[in-house]
Amino acid sequence: MARKICLLFFIVFITACTAPAPPPAQVSAPPPVQKDVRQALAELPGIQIAAGEPLRGAYPGATLFASRAVLPLPGAMELLAPLAEFLRLYPGTNWAVQVRATTDVSLDYDRSLADTRAELLQRYFARQGLDMDRFAWVVAGEEGPPLELTLKRAE
Repeated sequence: MARKICLLFFIVFITACTAPAPPPAQVSAPPPVQKDVRQALAELPGIQIAAGEPLRGAYPGATLFASRAVLPLPGAMELLAPLAEFLRLYPGTNWAVQVRATTDVSLDYDRSLADTRAELLQRYFARQGLDMDRFAWVVAGEEGPPLELTLKRAE
């Protein structure tokens, strides 16, 4: 009996003295290669890139919004989600975001419509975790693309 107790203590002692097994090695994927900002912006669905500098991309016509609508068109989220992801992948960029609306109602209505669209876009980008300090929002009741982004600064 004493022999069994000694053996038990010996096993407990040896077990307590051994180092725990190291965690299994984590194989991580290499970080994605970040493309040039202009190239990455040009690859977004539905966007049109203007020639020259500064870098400017626009969603023309009824790509995102119907002419008098506040809410995005069906399918517009398939365009806004990649845009938000692009902005998340390039956190060192600052943008001027121009939101426009034009109808045949009145200039005040157009400004109000553009302002409401901008508020919805701001809420969407904030919900996507984007730092809203990176964006300078300009709202206008005038002709032009309903949503246009102009690169202000890239780090």
